[in-house]
Amino acid sequence: MANTVAHRRIPELLNYMTKWLPECNPLYYMLENSHHSNNTWPRLETYTDSENLHSCNTVVCKALNYYKPPYNASYFAYSTDKNSLKNVLQHGGVINNAEMYASFELIPTSLIDTIKELTYDKYDFKQIYEETYALFPADKLIEKMQQVADTTLPHDCTMGPLLPKHIPLLEEKVKLPFTPKYANTLQHHLHYAVYDERNTPVSWVIQREDGNIGYGFTQPAYRGHFLSAILTAFAVVEVLKSGGKSYVIIPDASVQAARRNTELAGIYRYKDFKMTRLCVMKSKNNNKILHSPPGHL
Repeated sequence: MANTVAHRRIPELLNYMTKWLPECNPLYYMLENSHHSNNTWPRLETYTDSENLHSCNTVVCKALNYYKPPYNASYFAYSTDKNSLKNVLQHGGVINNAEMYASFELIPTSLIDTIKELTYDKYDFKQIYEETYALFPADKLIEKMQQVADTTLPHDCTMGPLLPKHIPLLEEKVKLPFTPKYANTLQHHLHYAVYDERNTPVSWVIQREDGNIGYGFTQPAYRGHFLSAILTAFAVVEVLKSGGKSYVIIPDASVQAARRNTELAGIYRYKDFKMTRLCVMKSKNNNKILHSPPGHL
């Protein structure tokens, strides 16, 4: 069984979920941002395994049209009971048999096998992309972080927000197995870029709807100047000053390579906890597994 959570009860659910932070960060911030926008962006359907929100073990959010077609459903979830998670996901209407593409976003890696078993066997999905990430919470404003945020940029560079006209550049440079709706994200969330003397973005970070300081990229000619660390620290400082919290995820295979940047930005890995993004499609002929490019998403 799955209980559909009315939008008016989201604050109650969020209050209960604080005990699962930071492991449920993506799900928590999707819910929080949906509530702040009156469920206009992101637009969610929310399910639990119990009508009593103060005793539930599983929370699943289905984000509708979060990415551009062909992805029309993206799932965020957290659970302390694998059987409960499986029961909620297979409840009528949670996963639609008509869906051809779906993504499971930053799910605790300990739950991914349960999701694979269900979606592969019952819904005939096949994996086309999988990546595992390490979690770097950014929930405390520390002196080091502020110092990095205040670092002087390279000569002739300036910092400012991204603009809608830069969306084609984002889509070209940030390679993903799906296409984000950047217009919505830029409208509702924080984003910062470093501009060169021609007023062209050469490095940027964007806070996603799930709270992650992601969608980051630095042009090759500007790498080695720690622009990503500066922008990440600046974004985190702004989020914390506004009363919010954020985090960064880094592909597990890239954690050591990114260590200098993360330490410079003043963020540190949360235990050995891992999250996984899984993209699937209904196709018996496509078993290719894609991997993300370097950078945090």
